[in-house]
Amino acid sequence: MKEALAEVLTRELELLLRLRDASLKEQEYLRQDNLEGIEEMVVVKEQLIKEITALEEERQRLHRELAAAAGISPEAGLGELLEAGGGSPEMAALGEKMRFVLAELQEINATNSLLIGQSLAYARKILGLLTPYLEERPPVLDKSV
Repeated sequence: MKEALAEVLTRELELLLRLRDASLKEQEYLRQDNLEGIEEMVVVKEQLIKEITALEEERQRLHRELAAAAGISPEAGLGELLEAGGGSPEMAALGEKMRFVLAELQEINATNSLLIGQSLAYARKILGLLTPYLEERPPVLDKSV
């Protein structure tokens, strides 16, 4: 069972790294105002999140089973599981890498949110500037030549 948990952690870390890379690519597209690229990354990220969610459920199930076998609470963290002999040094290293990647993802997502906010503010400003003109324009401007 320890090997199964280590395998799930390894696969989850790989997916988190791919999600981080997709988020960085999305950030690049946000900076370039590349709508097609942004849409592509949203689809990629949604798929990765689905896969990560499924793996996380499996990881939690295995974690609970190992915790029960080690005689500790199912809510115990990975560190406690390791101390009780229910884990391995490999799992500790994987857990640490995952925490690092998750922290990176939080930072990247915060930056992406700021970029999206700036784009929306700019679009609202332009719309605000154009709205009076569009509401007052003569009907002749609505006709094709």
